[in-house]
Amino acid sequence: MSTKRLIFIIIFIFACLSTKQILGQKRLHPQKYLVLDKYSPERVYLAEGEPIRFRLKGDNVIYNDHIEELNPQDSSLTLADAKMRIYLKDFEVFYFDRHWANFSRGGLNFIGGGFLFSAAVHPLVKNARYEPKEQAIIGLTAISLGQITKIFRIKKFKLNKNSRVQILDLSKVQ
Repeated sequence: MSTKRLIFIIIFIFACLSTKQILGQKRLHPQKYLVLDKYSPERVYLAEGEPIRFRLKGDNVIYNDHIEELNPQDSSLTLADAKMRIYLKDFEVFYFDRHWANFSRGGLNFIGGGFLFSAAVHPLVKNARYEPKEQAIIGLTAISLGQITKIFRIKKFKLNKNSRVQILDLSKVQ
């Protein structure tokens, strides 16, 4: 079997298994979305089945769950694990992960660990590029910068007078 044919078969199998992601058909299917809007082009769409992290008004607990059902008639959503119905007026803050912060933290910690390891094994290396003290400083600096990025890991979407939450029903659109 030729290499081109094998690559074609692998791509075809991958395309068949994940047509929603590759062809962008996720938004073409009629669905309902929970829309978080700040009256700007920055909008967040959460479909049924997606994870949601939020805090309710007057409550300090942060809930993690999945959206089971969105009900536009009474402006509520049902959570999958908790089997709880929550009205949109009860939400106070939504939380989202910033993937770049996690990626940066992992990279900086990896680089810092490499420099610290290099400083530890410095006597075993004949042609070292840096002195052990310099390697330790660079390593500790990279690790501390990686730890500082934890501050930026979560983005808050607070509902106030300049933002809103609503349910968008696209199942009736033809």
